[in-house]
Amino acid sequence: MLTEFNIENIKKVIDDAHCETEIDGDGDIYISEGLEFPCWVGLNEENETLRIMTYAMLKDDADELKALQLANRINTKFFPNAVAVNNGKLESYYYVVLDQSMSEKNLLTILRRCTSSFVNAVREEDSEELI
Repeated sequence: MLTEFNIENIKKVIDDAHCETEIDGDGDIYISEGLEFPCWVGLNEENETLRIMTYAMLKDDADELKALQLANRINTKFFPNAVAVNNGKLESYYYVVLDQSMSEKNLLTILRRCTSSFVNAVREEDSEELI
């Protein structure tokens, strides 16, 4: 059971689940293998909110309006991600407000659900092959 939320404790849970991780230059955990899609995991300054982020690059010739429409379709149909277009990327964010504790299983389930939801959403909604 996680009762103290910090990057080191969260990284240990993820590492124990046989995922490949590293701490990036911003102090976030980068998970490169072990989930359906790579992602970053970070905490706010007060260690009260967990942030999960991933992205997919848009094609160089992707129409910005169509990319925004893709993000909007994903946001209306898929949970739990909040998707936005930013600097040629389709970015996905999910925030978890941390309480007094969280089971390791719950943390891993959230991570798996966020990455798989994003991948499934892009596969289903990117009919114009913007990614």
